[in-house]
Amino acid sequence: MDNSEILSVLACPKCKSELTLSGNETDLICETCRVAFPIREGVPVMLLEESMPLQAPSNGQQGQQEPAVFSSLEKVAFVVVEGKQKGEKILVDKGTCRAVGRSLDEVEKTKIFEFDPSITLDEASKKLVMQYLSKHFHKGDVNPVAKSTSLSQGSERIGGFLRGPDVQVKDLSVSRLHAMIFFDDSGVTGILDLVSKNGTYVNGSEVESRILKKGDLITLGGTKVRFES
Repeated sequence: MDNSEILSVLACPKCKSELTLSGNETDLICETCRVAFPIREGVPVMLLEESMPLQAPSNGQQGQQEPAVFSSLEKVAFVVVEGKQKGEKILVDKGTCRAVGRSLDEVEKTKIFEFDPSITLDEASKKLVMQYLSKHFHKGDVNPVAKSTSLSQGSERIGGFLRGPDVQVKDLSVSRLHAMIFFDDSGVTGILDLVSKNGTYVNGSEVESRILKKGDLITLGGTKVRFES
């Protein structure tokens, strides 16, 4: 099978986009996910764990999506590094999403991130979330790991994700429904701003959405959270 035939029958296993052949013909490129799948002895290796992230374009454009970063972990962790809850850790299970919003409870709690007074998503927010998922994330069956965690059996499902407990932030500059964090079955972690009043920032730049990499600093109002893994 020649290269043109390969390209006609293969698609990215994550987003199903068309692939292009690299200049040296050693990789198949998905421009949507910004990853390269190797061709070994003439055979494309279409496994996400074998793919390599592409370097971000150096054209200086603002808001350019970062390369996709895949994780083999069953949970990813965020740590609050600035704000009233400094030192608190946020965990997101594979195959789940968690809304981030302002806490309505002003009483100090030692386990603020374990509360689950789910923030209701209005129709506009749901539409925004679904558009984001269809563009950036795998929407297959929910990962079995997510089903076996502390999530309740009645947890809401959004696309292919189980919705985990909401992250309640003690910060008046954070919107009641500010953003949503996603960790998909292939190991990609991302954040989506839900048209918050003061915006969501990653490494100092305001974003509508962003695929995250280890060490990224997320700013929500006066609270800063670092993506640890």
